[in-house]
Amino acid sequence: PSLTSISDYAFYGCSSLVGLEIPPSVKKFGKSVFSKCSSLKKLILPPKMNIIKDCFFLIYFVIIAFFILSGE
Repeated sequence: PSLTSISDYAFYGCSSLVGLEIPPSVKKFGKSVFSKCSSLKKLILPPKMNIIKDCFFLIYFVIIAFFILSGE
């Protein structure tokens, strides 16, 4: 079976997480999935996602800003 969602706080506080590629099968994210992941530098998201909640937006926009500023 494929991973279809990532639950609330799944990676919360995971300071050793540097990068992650989310498989295309994931369509939903819970709350605060990447909050307090202080070392997270790269996150590759699937092209279509239905639900993104709460603090995930903050880390998502920080990462998008990083890609824009770094030219990636």
